[in-house]
Amino acid sequence: MSIVMTHWRFRRPPEHFLRGIFPLFVRIRMPALCSLLVLLAVALAGRCESADLFLKNVQVEENRVVASFSVPGLLGKEEQARLASGAQYETTVRFYLFAERDLLPDEQLDRSSLKVRVVYNATTEEYAVTRTLGALVTNQTVRSREEARQLVEEFENIPVFTSRPGWKGRRAFIRARAFLGTRYLLGVIPNQTWTDKTSSRHFTLP
Repeated sequence: MSIVMTHWRFRRPPEHFLRGIFPLFVRIRMPALCSLLVLLAVALAGRCESADLFLKNVQVEENRVVASFSVPGLLGKEEQARLASGAQYETTVRFYLFAERDLLPDEQLDRSSLKVRVVYNATTEEYAVTRTLGALVTNQTVRSREEARQLVEEFENIPVFTSRPGWKGRRAFIRARAFLGTRYLLGVIPNQTWTDKTSSRHFTLP
């Protein structure tokens, strides 16, 4: 009795097989990939669409650039619910000062940040609102939700920049945007969301 040993060798699939299986793989995987991309886009765009920053007025007073602006919808129902549960609310409005240049991109001269913090005291039923702009800090305590909303969303005559000697006579404008919150991509990756940047009218620096 003889035993015949058979040796198996891996053979590369023929080219026509590979050409046939690859489109099938794409057809199977492509819908899942598209769904994932849609989820990513929704998560990245997950910002409070009802909140936008409006620069109502920008003017020069002595050596300062003063801005009046509003961010309607910034302190919405979700934020108010968090305040009522004991969490504090914080947001930031960023300003960028640009000067015009001929034949070149506008030059960014400076930037500043206005930070707003709100804390609700359930015992006294009061809202403590703090505004911080550089070394300038203001504190106000109000009792009504409407008053707190106004302090967070409405701003009048805020000195956002101080002019410098080298800027005198330059045509300038400011851009601003407000922080809306942090969304978590796929529940894990933090993604900060802001309003779109808005620009002011042009003015001459003192």
